[in-house]
Amino acid sequence: MNPLLTGVCAFALGNLALAGTEPTSDWLGLDEELNAIASNVNLQGGGVELGALFRAAYISASGDDFGGFTSGEDQLGLVIDDVELWSQGQLGDYFWRISVDFGDNFSPYFVGNLNGGWVEDPPGTFNQDIGDASLANTSRSDTLEDAFARWNFSENFNLQVGHFIFPTTFTSAANPDSLVLLSRSTVGEYFHTYGLGAMLTGDYEMLQWYLAAFNGADGTDDDQELRGRLVYNIGAGANRTEGALGANDELNAALGLSYVDDGELDDGSVLVFDLTSTVAGFSLGAEFASFDDQHGDPATQGGFANSTGLNFNNEGMDVIAFTVGYLLTEEWDIAGRYEQLDDEDDSTLMSIGINYYQMGHNAKWQLMYMDFASDLATNEGSLIGLGLTVGSNG
Repeated sequence: MNPLLTGVCAFALGNLALAGTEPTSDWLGLDEELNAIASNVNLQGGGVELGALFRAAYISASGDDFGGFTSGEDQLGLVIDDVELWSQGQLGDYFWRISVDFGDNFSPYFVGNLNGGWVEDPPGTFNQDIGDASLANTSRSDTLEDAFARWNFSENFNLQVGHFIFPTTFTSAANPDSLVLLSRSTVGEYFHTYGLGAMLTGDYEMLQWYLAAFNGADGTDDDQELRGRLVYNIGAGANRTEGALGANDELNAALGLSYVDDGELDDGSVLVFDLTSTVAGFSLGAEFASFDDQHGDPATQGGFANSTGLNFNNEGMDVIAFTVGYLLTEEWDIAGRYEQLDDEDDSTLMSIGINYYQMGHNAKWQLMYMDFASDLATNEGSLIGLGLTVGSNG
C-alpha cells in the first residue's frame, strides 16, 4: 500500500477514536465526575461491604410436654432463624459494623423463653401458631445486633465500643452461618447475646485476651457486668468456622478461659473453660461452665433457669458439652454433641447431624436429630430439623 495513503488513513481513524472518547453531553460528564468522587471515597475510607444471611429450618418435635407444649400433640412447622442484613467498613484505623436480624431467632436447645425458644403464645402477640403452642416467638419485627466501632490504636491492641457479642466461648461468638449443627451448645446459646459496652483486646504471640464492661442486668444503673477472657492458641489456633471445613491437616487448637461477673447479682458469676481443635478432617469442641446460685433463680434477670426452663432451683449448676465432627469430603460433614446439665433433674441433650455443603458454609443443607432426657417428664422429648443456609453475615 502507498505509504502516504496509509498515513492519512491512520491519522483520520485516530481522530475518530479520540472524538468517540469525549463526553457528548452533560450527562456523560456528570457520570465521569461521580465516578471520580466514588473512587476518592473508596481510597480514603477503604470501601463499604454489604451482605445478607438467610437461615430457615423445618422442625418436627415429638413429646406431649416437651418444651412446655400443652396442646397434647406433636409439633410441626417452619421457622426462619436468621434474616440478616449487614454492612461494615474500614476508615483508617477504625472498623465499623451494623447488622439487623428480621428472623425468629429460634433455638431448639432451649425449652424456655430465651431467644424465642419453645414457648406458649403470649396474648396479643403475632406468633406462628402450630396447634396450641408456638415453635418460636415471632412477636418482634426486627432486632439490632451488631452496632459497634473498633479502633486499632496499635499493632497489638484495639478498643471496641457499641452493641456486640463478647466471645465468652468459641461457639457463642461463632457466626450463625458457620455452625456445624443447626444450633449451638446450651452454654454457647446462652452467651450468644448482644450487649452495650466497651471491650479492650490484645494479643502477644500465641496469647489473646479480652476485657469488657457491659451495662449488665440493671441497664444504665451504677452496676456493670464485667467479662474477661484469655485464649492460648496452638498452631493456627481456632478454625474460622465450627467443624473442620477449611482447616488444614495439622493440629490446630485454641484453649479459652472466661469469667463473667454481674455487679447487680450477689452470686452471679460464671466460670467457663472451652476448647476447639481440628486435625486431618476431625474436629473437637468442649465446654465446661460453672454457674453461681443467682443464675438459677427464675426471678433474676438473665437467670439460666428462667432462660432455659430447667429446674435449676437457685443452687448453682455445672454444664459440660462435647462436640465432635468428621469432614467426609468437601461436600459432606457429620457431627454429634453430648451435653450434661448438673441441674436437679439431671438433664442431658444428645444431637447428631449431617451437613451437605454446596458452597461451603454459605450454601448448605443441615439435617439434625436432638433428644432431650430428664428426670422430669415435662422436660423430655425429641426433635428433627432440616435447615437451609444461604449467604453470610461477614
